[in-house]
Amino acid sequence: MKPVTVKKLQTIKWFNKRLKLVNKNADLDKTIQRVMVLEAPDLWQWVKGGEFVLTTWYAFANKPELQDECFEKLAQRISAIGIKTKRFINKIPQSVIEIADKYNIAVFEISYDTYFGEISDVINVEIQDYATTVLIELNKIFQDFMQTSVTENHAAAILGVLANYVKNPLLLFNQRFELLAKRNAPSVDAKLIEKYIEKIKNGQYTREMYYKGYEQPDMGLFFCYARDTIVGYLLVLPLNYNTSASGEVRQSKFLSHKESLLCQQTAAFLSIKMWEIYDNENRLLLKLWNELKAGDLTHQKILLDKIKEYGFEKKDRYNIILFSKTISLRKLKLYCEKYAHQHLILEEDYWNIVIIPNRLLEIFKKHLQETFTTGRIIITPYFENLSEIAGQYDLALQTAKIIIENNISGVIDAVEWIPKLLCLRYKDAPEAVWIYKNILEPLKNYDLKYHYDLLKTLETIFNSRTLEEVAKKLFVHINTVYYRIKKIEEITGKSLNRYTDRYLLMQAAFMNMTDKKEQAE
Repeated sequence: MKPVTVKKLQTIKWFNKRLKLVNKNADLDKTIQRVMVLEAPDLWQWVKGGEFVLTTWYAFANKPELQDECFEKLAQRISAIGIKTKRFINKIPQSVIEIADKYNIAVFEISYDTYFGEISDVINVEIQDYATTVLIELNKIFQDFMQTSVTENHAAAILGVLANYVKNPLLLFNQRFELLAKRNAPSVDAKLIEKYIEKIKNGQYTREMYYKGYEQPDMGLFFCYARDTIVGYLLVLPLNYNTSASGEVRQSKFLSHKESLLCQQTAAFLSIKMWEIYDNENRLLLKLWNELKAGDLTHQKILLDKIKEYGFEKKDRYNIILFSKTISLRKLKLYCEKYAHQHLILEEDYWNIVIIPNRLLEIFKKHLQETFTTGRIIITPYFENLSEIAGQYDLALQTAKIIIENNISGVIDAVEWIPKLLCLRYKDAPEAVWIYKNILEPLKNYDLKYHYDLLKTLETIFNSRTLEEVAKKLFVHINTVYYRIKKIEEITGKSLNRYTDRYLLMQAAFMNMTDKKEQAE
């Protein structure tokens, strides 16, 4: 059974007797998906596409100057419109007919004595009959999918079931865009496939599209989507396509409503198989990763071979980036796809680990702060050898420890935090006790006695590039900063202009940060 079209409605005697087609350039093959009665001026805001709109034109009877602009917006979205005459308007405006012809929309004149409810009933019966037939057919095909899914242990077999019902070229990719299988596509060459892959990578998709698909004149894209993760892509091409050097694709007719539903159903079945592949691969990578973290290089060759599949090369430099679990994994995956096509995500208990080539780091870092406004992100220095991973990961964890203890969020560069890490690690050593007694404690006592901010000024100095920047951060005049620096030297005997003194003052500032956190707890 074919979908309900304007042409099919015209074959119904009751419909033809009460609704008269008044324009010449209507596309009678447009599909009718639903009936809507609309009387508001902003008609176009309440339709999704495929509607047969019924109206008395009441909204424009007294304001005809609005009708052309409003109807033009509506005509671009609907399949047909029926306008009742002899109630609020005597005849359908010629400008409306011309706009309808421009967009090939069928315009019907509805007789005065015809109820909208009767028209809705007649059209809805046809729509429901078609929907019931499609459901029966889909249920039969569903059984084929179930049988194949149980008896065959590979995704290509499921794609073969779809190929029995949809004759378009079908291509299946994993999450890294490796071609796993194709059907009905003997002449689709590698060059054309690459063009489609680039188009898919550069597309903008909504969450709804992950379930319903993304259909364009030159392709239908259906996502294998499971547990907030894209594990594969089902690509459907038009029946007629041009594989010339230009790479342009032409089509005559694309997916019907039933075919689109079939592709959605196939993607759902494929998601199960593709998730198994994805999950098994992740388990292997996580096992190898845990070995490397412990400094075990026994299986490094297996890991090197595996990461080559992700586009990683042994000669490249790489960075480890930790993302706290408070950051949405789905959002993180979308960010990685956008700013680092070459990436590896490993899910641990407390952190999600991202590994990217160092050459992509600057681009990757650029939008981190604005994209992830909450949570913690720790960036480590690059490594070249697998033997360095354990040290880099430990540096990241030590950095995580101090920023969590100090309730600090945002994007953290682990290298910049090394002095603070050293301070934390050796805070109970005799050297640290001396710094506390001779530098930190006198400054604390002065601030407490005179309600001053010498320690805050000192901390700000070590987190700023210039003294002018310090003044801006503290909302004070630059001369006040100079005065406080002099006062710090008077109290401690240590000058910021001498290297060893500056180091001791910096350690005191870092110790104060840790001390404040401990007091708060």
